[in-house]
Amino acid sequence: MPKATIEDDTESLYRNLIACEQFDISDQPFLTEYVALMDSLINSGKDVELLCKSKIIVNLLGDDESVAVLFNRLGDHTNLSGENFFYAQLFRDVNEHYEKPWNKWKAVLRHKYFNTPWAFISFFAATLLLLFTAIQTSFAIFSPS
Repeated sequence: MPKATIEDDTESLYRNLIACEQFDISDQPFLTEYVALMDSLINSGKDVELLCKSKIIVNLLGDDESVAVLFNRLGDHTNLSGENFFYAQLFRDVNEHYEKPWNKWKAVLRHKYFNTPWAFISFFAATLLLLFTAIQTSFAIFSPS
């Protein structure tokens, strides 16, 4: 996925390039499709933060929420051709990954139950405690006395 550097003049630059692509009716409006992809990935500042950590976005604006608003507004009033969408395979792969039940369960487990390091540490400690209790019980039952 291409890397995007977001600066103060990025919105006006992208809007002009999208307008040029829309007016020209080019065979492959790459920037329009890229903005549509980013718009589908970004809904909040946390999404921008994750994309910055993945080095997909370089945020020079400083505020993640303003980058989210930028991408959410950029795609308004643009036309996408559904026939030969450049990122169609990426969309299919993401949707296929999202629809797998194991991935949904893993995400719920991570976000709901293991959202802090302490939650994981306490789960690990409880598991060890149960394991040691089971070992001690088995030694007590099967010991030759």
